[in-house]
Amino acid sequence: MVELAKESTTLRQVLDPVFVYLDSRRHWVPQQGLAMVVLSDMLYWEASGNHQLILGAVIRHLDHKNVSHDPQLKSNIVQVAAALARQTRSRGVLAETGFVSDLCRHLRKSFQATLESVGQQESNLNILLQNSIEDCLLEIAKGIDNALPLFNMMAISLEKLPSSGIVARATIGSLMVLAHMISLALISSRSQQVFPEDLLVQLMKAMLHPNVEVRMGAHHIFSALLIPSSSHPRHEVASLRSGFVYEPRRWRSTNASAFASISALLEKLRREKDGIKSEKNGCNIHEDFKGKDNMEEDSKQGLVVKSSRNIYTITSIIDRTAASNMVEAVRTIHHEADGGSDNAVTVRFLDTGHSF
Repeated sequence: MVELAKESTTLRQVLDPVFVYLDSRRHWVPQQGLAMVVLSDMLYWEASGNHQLILGAVIRHLDHKNVSHDPQLKSNIVQVAAALARQTRSRGVLAETGFVSDLCRHLRKSFQATLESVGQQESNLNILLQNSIEDCLLEIAKGIDNALPLFNMMAISLEKLPSSGIVARATIGSLMVLAHMISLALISSRSQQVFPEDLLVQLMKAMLHPNVEVRMGAHHIFSALLIPSSSHPRHEVASLRSGFVYEPRRWRSTNASAFASISALLEKLRREKDGIKSEKNGCNIHEDFKGKDNMEEDSKQGLVVKSSRNIYTITSIIDRTAASNMVEAVRTIHHEADGGSDNAVTVRFLDTGHSF
């Protein structure tokens, strides 16, 4: 029946009763469950390009009334979806990214339920669901050749970021997970993505959010996307469940060196753009050697800095906005840091002179 379903509407009409049957008989158990066997066979024999539609249908089934209020069942379905995503990307790249938004929405709801939960059992089930969604997002991110649609989705989510504490924290937490998954996928594929301007603008606005945990989360997202790292710390995600109580983070030496290189490159680009020629034979030469030494150190440690296009984009955006809303934003945060709020956080933006 699946082979005969050549259109998405027909395929959905075939899959819906199958999913309902799997729900009623609790057949969504990963590995040995009937759902995994049947859906895996569907993907194997599907030759009309509908294999991504099958994956999307499984993820969208999380909103079904049989599933929506059962974290254990949702976790099983997401684990099956992760296995299907792994099987799907083995046949080529994933062109459809719409279901990533659905996964992030369920992750946000799970974070929100964790922050509001009172029972240990409910909390454990939500943590299981969050880990399952995290693994599924990683499998999907590995199969996506162009991360720009994901960046656009993150920018839209940040643009709609509410002022409410719990909802905003849950939203930023889901985007933190997605950012780390994209970072890991970029590391494994060794591909380079240009940092989009819309996302950067929304991240800078999130860095000015009234909630301190949201501001911290925005900085984590920015650093994860700017400097992709294979050392994804699960304790950062775990901290979301305990109310964003972050432990002091120890940066890897490679990351610290990469940030030093970026700072040197940013300063060099800024001086060149401002037309400061008098320092070119003095201070700029020193900065050039400093940046070169840092990049050589990165190369020795196995990290290759490929962010020059990102750095130029970020520098130009900062310069364009510095005369308008950035100045006012910096004044506001400095006012908070000087005495307006006990929870104010002042973070220097890559040592370029802009503080948040």
